[in-house]
Order: sequence, then C-alpha cells, then structure tokens
Amino acid sequence: MIIADSTEWVLAGGEGQALVFEDGRIAGFGGVNRYAGEYTLEGEELRLGPLAVTRMAGPPEAMESERRYLDALGRAARAAVDEGTLVLADGDGSEFFGGTRRCFRDYLRRRRRGAGRASCTRLEGAA
Repeated sequence: MIIADSTEWVLAGGEGQALVFEDGRIAGFGGVNRYAGEYTLEGEELRLGPLAVTRMAGPPEAMESERRYLDALGRAARAAVDEGTLVLADGDGSEFFGGTRRCFRDYLRRRRRGAGRASCTRLEGAA
C-alpha cells in the first residue's frame, strides 16, 4: 500500500513524534519541536529534502529522543504501509519507524485530557 496524502502517523512507543505527508511536503512533531520539508516518493523509494525545525528547548531526555528521531528520519530511504502501519527504513533496509494513524488520534485525545502518552504497539525492530 502507498502512503496516502494527509494521513497523520505517530511513532509507536515514542514520545509523540508524528509526521504527515501532503502534496510533496512532510511536516511533523519531533517530541519538542515541529519540522517541515519536502519529499518525493516513487514506489517505496523515499527522498526527503532538508528539514526546517523550530528551536524550542525541552527536558534533556526529550531533546535526545527528538535528536535520535530526526537523525533517523534524515536517513529514510524507503517508506511503505504494511497492515495499517507506516514503516520507514534506511538505505540498508533497517526499519526504524513504525507508526499508525490510530495512535495519533489516541495520543491527541489523551494529551487533551492530561492522561499522558498514548499506548501503542511498538513495531518489531523499530527504534
């Protein structure tokens, strides 16, 4: 299955990291800061342009989690949807992102209620 435009995805087991693909643009939340950039997708081959990232500060552990997420996102070379889960992989085929749109909605709902992060099933092998 290909990635549908305007679908919001959240990292399973993450700290709210999320992304949206729409009209050749990617945008999302890294855990502390928002980011945006351009992308192309041909089949499962994904190419991301440079990302613009806001410069908010957060707790050290959240900043480290965001840094790891954005570094991994910068290595993305393949994208596919498998059984409702977005899977991103680097050029070597190592999967590093697994996310679902259900979790994103759950995450927003729980955050609005002050209930903390959503409970999502982590994709096997995702970091």
